[in-house]
Amino acid sequence: MGVLTIGSVLLAILALSVLILVHEFGHFGMARVFKIPVYEFSVGMGPALWKKKRGDTLYSIRAIPLGGYCAFDDDASINSGDLNLYKYPIWKRSLVIFAGPLMNILTAFVIAFLIVSCIGLQTVVPEISSVNAGSPAEEAGLLADDVFLSVNGIPVDGNRDVLSAAFAENGENPALVVVERDGQTLEVTVTPRLDESTGQYMLGIYLKTVYVPQPIGTAASVSVTWIGSMVKELLSFLGGLISRGQGAEEMTGVVGTVAILSDTVKSGAVAELLTMVAFISINLGVFNLIPFPALDGGKLVLYGVEAITRKRLTIKQEMVVQTIGLAFFALLFIVMTYRDIARLFQGGWG
Repeated sequence: MGVLTIGSVLLAILALSVLILVHEFGHFGMARVFKIPVYEFSVGMGPALWKKKRGDTLYSIRAIPLGGYCAFDDDASINSGDLNLYKYPIWKRSLVIFAGPLMNILTAFVIAFLIVSCIGLQTVVPEISSVNAGSPAEEAGLLADDVFLSVNGIPVDGNRDVLSAAFAENGENPALVVVERDGQTLEVTVTPRLDESTGQYMLGIYLKTVYVPQPIGTAASVSVTWIGSMVKELLSFLGGLISRGQGAEEMTGVVGTVAILSDTVKSGAVAELLTMVAFISINLGVFNLIPFPALDGGKLVLYGVEAITRKRLTIKQEMVVQTIGLAFFALLFIVMTYRDIARLFQGGWG
């Protein structure tokens, strides 16, 4: 990993903060749908820089620009045990809680859709990127930027697979190749050479990789598959982590996440940056659904127990559960931050 710059770090923090804020907005938006009062919706954490109350909700901007929160109760209602959210049916409360992780997953889908439809999918095209010295292609006079039009009379039509199939059928025989160079059509004869390591006949060229924007329908389908694959991989990772401790060394905390995102920002590759943001958004959504205290998944478990037993925990009992969860994550945060900083100074993530 190269040296982090202030600009790249700030942009990385901003991206992470927006994803956290999106999560909280999911809770807020669903509460609004069910007309459940929200005490405060905050952008950022720490001391308030600006506050304004509209209706029942206090909107605020706070000093630490990292995420935000959606609070359904003030100190008075918490101390009295008269919690706003618990005045509503379990199914409504559950949807309000689930909406946070869902927003992160939907955000990842939107990002994926924009990448595929606007930037495009990485596609190898039948155009020469470079020619190896001493290769059959160089001997035949092929050059970088030559575009293959046909092989032995078989039209390539911009399809790399057709090009590969034509040369596979040709084998070691001389092939008549038609290419376009600087707007002109040229014919050359090239004889592939056997690569003993692969057992294939090679020209000694590299083809170009470009981004090809996809139609809306294809973009939507690819994005759903992409997000589904990311969720599946993450669940598999979490399963291995919880059951066997497998992959613990690969985990990163906030510092590590910002460092990786910052490095991606510096690379200037928009598609790679957006892909990383989508992946982090998926992580936030899925991680929050883990049935553990202080996470949305933990709250959903409590609601499920309440639905079955017709009883809910007292405020004091729930506070104990939440405190245990928060203490665990505070300890985890300290450990992960230490590891992230140590890895950063050791040149990790590079």
